[in-house]
This record gives sequence, C-alpha cells and structure tokens, in this order.
Amino acid sequence: MSALGGTRGVASGARDSAGRRGLLSVETYGAAEPKTHRTLLGAGVIIVEGLNLHGVPPGKYTFVGLPLKIQGGDGAPGRAILMR
Repeated sequence: MSALGGTRGVASGARDSAGRRGLLSVETYGAAEPKTHRTLLGAGVIIVEGLNLHGVPPGKYTFVGLPLKIQGGDGAPGRAILMR
C-alpha cells in the first residue's frame, strides 16, 4: 500500500525513463517480479519507499536520506529529511 492510500506501480516505459533520469520510484506492493527495483538499482538509482508526503506543499526540495547501516542487509530503515 502506498502513502497515497492505494497500491501504485510504475509502467515499464516510465520505469526505464526514471532509471535513466535518476528518479525515485515505488513498485506495486507485493509484486511477484520486482522489475522496477532491478531496473532502477541496475541504473545506480537509490530506492526510497514508504514516505508519507501528504502534508508537504508543492515546491522544490532537497531530500536527505539517512539509512541505518545494517551489515549484510539489502535494505534498511532510515531517517528522511526534506529541506526547502
């Protein structure tokens, strides 16, 4: 489930374009084949999931993601900072 209250996915064309442009993306929750994740990670894109941006007004921001260092992990919880 996304922060917007429903499941969301990324079409393959958008997924490939996002990977080339360095954008963040979220795969449909519980996807049997994580194609979006593999495409983006293969392009060197860092994936951030589970952000609730409901109260954030539109505008330009700097995002800072501070993940916990977990030895041998393939993901980690972290602190997200958004600066205007």
